[in-house]
Amino acid sequence: MTLYLIDHVACDSEASDFQQRLSFAHEHKIRPLCDCNEERPKQPMVIAHYTRQGTTRFIIRRLPDAGRDHAAACPHFQGSAGLSAMEAFENGAIKRNDATGHSTLRLEFPLVQAERRKFEVQDGPRLDPAAPRPKLHRVKATGLLHYLWAQSELTRMSGPMQGHRNWAVVRGRLLATFAKLATARHALSSLAFIPQIFTVEDKARLESLWRMRINDAQTKKQAVLLIGEVKSVDGHAVTIKHLPFVTLRCGEEGRASLARDWHEVQQRRDAAPASRTIALVVLFVSSSGAVLIRDIALMTTTQHWIPFDTMPDYELLTRFDAERRDYDRILSFGTSGALASAMLIDTGDLGTACVIHHSAPTPAQTALREGLQATSQPLWLWNRDEAMPQLPRRGRRKGVMPSQAV
Repeated sequence: MTLYLIDHVACDSEASDFQQRLSFAHEHKIRPLCDCNEERPKQPMVIAHYTRQGTTRFIIRRLPDAGRDHAAACPHFQGSAGLSAMEAFENGAIKRNDATGHSTLRLEFPLVQAERRKFEVQDGPRLDPAAPRPKLHRVKATGLLHYLWAQSELTRMSGPMQGHRNWAVVRGRLLATFAKLATARHALSSLAFIPQIFTVEDKARLESLWRMRINDAQTKKQAVLLIGEVKSVDGHAVTIKHLPFVTLRCGEEGRASLARDWHEVQQRRDAAPASRTIALVVLFVSSSGAVLIRDIALMTTTQHWIPFDTMPDYELLTRFDAERRDYDRILSFGTSGALASAMLIDTGDLGTACVIHHSAPTPAQTALREGLQATSQPLWLWNRDEAMPQLPRRGRRKGVMPSQAV
């Protein structure tokens, strides 16, 4: 949980009346204060809101560029530049509205079947057709999957949460995040399909939901953004665990995406049998009703749904779990920008950045280490040519406790 001061009253983010308190504060223009960091003053926050299925939900967001002023265990924390690839990933491809908590994305893949490469056009002066046009950064399928995971706080884990996060929890968090994302023309929640947990008794209803979603996509010639756990891949066919009655087949464009990622995923699955494989699948429905994969992004996670890219990352996350530590996994977002593997958030207000390297660190890793040392950011290094050293000790924190929410 996180503690806030609202109108001089301490409020627990997990309390049953928290939404009512946020509604009151929003109506009376009262800024909540985050009381997470004992080394810094209380941080003023912004109350955002969104409406889903007729219900308005209020959320607390940090002020721009204030992430570093929060404690590492606080959900509003954002580490030093270089720890995460978030800045390089966003880079004009994502625009956030801090007043509402919503974000607008430029996607690399189309969402309308009749507009294969027709992306959103921003209002502004017309450019000379002969002049060179600036390259616009766009979010690829892998980047979108990582972004959804990070915004849903599915990169975080603590000892008390182990064993309590299941597909229903993951699904609920992802749907809540989808409700806050859009492109210039489409609300992503209207395109998303995340299957419910499958049971034989509920098969008819789940099949009906799937058919309704596919028929709607076919009528509107829109994409379906499907997220699910991969059960198997057979050639160009993909089966999703909670959609066992559907076999997804790759179109010509989707085959390249699947071939590119599946070989590495298989190696990680073989080395870590308890791991899971998550897919974000961009589907289109042809005029004949055939459902074809246009693009697919695959992501391997631990049994606790924490993503990892390499086996050293997996070994580190396994060590965290064995010692029941509180941590936040740092994602690459499909870029090469992330230099730290994770952040231990139970070692004090600043946390501890965990970096894995070989005996000869890359220039970027050396620069990261020097930069973090200059900012007093605690750093834990693991030379992969040596045994993993002891993890840093737990520290005392203020205003933030390990969340019991899953």
